[in-house]
Amino acid sequence: MRPNQWTPMVHKKRLEQLFGALLTDTILFPVPHRHFTFAIPKMLRPYFRFNRELLKDFCRLAHECLVEYMQTTLGLPDGIPGIVMAIHTFGEYMDFHPHLHALVADGLFVREGLFHVLPEVSLKPVEELFRARVITFLTEKSLLPIDRARMLRGWVHSGFNVYRSRRVLPNEREDLERLAQYII
Repeated sequence: MRPNQWTPMVHKKRLEQLFGALLTDTILFPVPHRHFTFAIPKMLRPYFRFNRELLKDFCRLAHECLVEYMQTTLGLPDGIPGIVMAIHTFGEYMDFHPHLHALVADGLFVREGLFHVLPEVSLKPVEELFRARVITFLTEKSLLPIDRARMLRGWVHSGFNVYRSRRVLPNEREDLERLAQYII
């Protein structure tokens, strides 16, 4: 095997390292952060596979849900989040699996310069909001039939998932950098 055959993997790793350092050194405020993941059920994946423009809306919907959840939880309707999001379209087995990774300041900034840390609360409300918004969006776009939307709304285990990592504190630079590298 020639040495340059490994170049794409080395280049990818170097880009991840540079991105992690850039975020940690110049963009992220020294506040707690978390990694969030947003996923949709297998039944809905083909809509995004065959219409890649919908991925932007998928990202927008997740962002809106996360912001609304944080503002409601903290009672700060004018609070400003700090979110870096990346769209991933493949899973570990190289199957089409659109999902989002986000590095999120674990709270909200307010205009007075303060940061309000989000308390440890359930993610169920943001997951339900995300589920409702995605189903409504696809229905309004005339992509998801009404009967299928009704079925998805009624499922106990819907396949929609929002995951949140542990809180990474500002002094845990290596962990924060790893999260930044992971999201891309």
